[in-house]
Amino acid sequence: MESSNFQRIEMFLCGLMATEESAAFKTDLKLDAGLRNQAQAMAMMIQQMQQQRMIEAQQVVQEVQQVACECQCADAACETGETTADDLQKSANTTKRWRNSLRRFMSIAATVLVMLCVTAGGLQWYATSRANTLFAHYYEQADLPVSRGSGDGTVVLSGLFDRIGSTSGDKLAMTVQQLEHARSQADTDYDYYNYLYDIEWYLALGHIKLHQLDKARDVLSIAIGRNDTDNRYLDRERALYGHIRHLHCL
Repeated sequence: MESSNFQRIEMFLCGLMATEESAAFKTDLKLDAGLRNQAQAMAMMIQQMQQQRMIEAQQVVQEVQQVACECQCADAACETGETTADDLQKSANTTKRWRNSLRRFMSIAATVLVMLCVTAGGLQWYATSRANTLFAHYYEQADLPVSRGSGDGTVVLSGLFDRIGSTSGDKLAMTVQQLEHARSQADTDYDYYNYLYDIEWYLALGHIKLHQLDKARDVLSIAIGRNDTDNRYLDRERALYGHIRHLHCL
């Protein structure tokens, strides 16, 4: 499956598309048989995983209940003094079965919890994966008008915005820190003030790429709160903020 198709299908199934994007995707589904087959396959895969995990969870619950009953019987025997060597061995085996069943139950329960988030909230799998999808969907290279006469701040910002897309790990974290510093200097530095909305947008994307969703949400909240019609990112910031709020179910 092509990466672009995978991301579009993923966004659609997760409920992360804007109304216009969703309508366009549905039109593409009608016209593109290949895309339609890929979307159906992914939806069926998710459904099958949910069903299989629910079946396994029910089986393990039954095992746990059975072992619990055996444990109660063993405890009762101990209290009455009617315990033999065979009873002690059975008790040890029961305890071992209990631990194994509990481990399986906890593993399945965790997966079921994630999958329930998918069905109930329109989300999928893990927050880190969703953050990666959001970043890929929203990031695009900056188009700051850098020229020979540009201020030092403009040149620096252009490089930082590009590095949000091209770096990862420690280098990305350092770039995010530099954008944080630039934002804090916007009141005193003309270049930084002039591109404050750009700084906040790419700073939020940097936090998302680092899977720091709380920090990204805080940055977006401040930018959205100004409700400045001159902010060319405002609609995208509102949409991205909404997606992040949904992701907090994971």
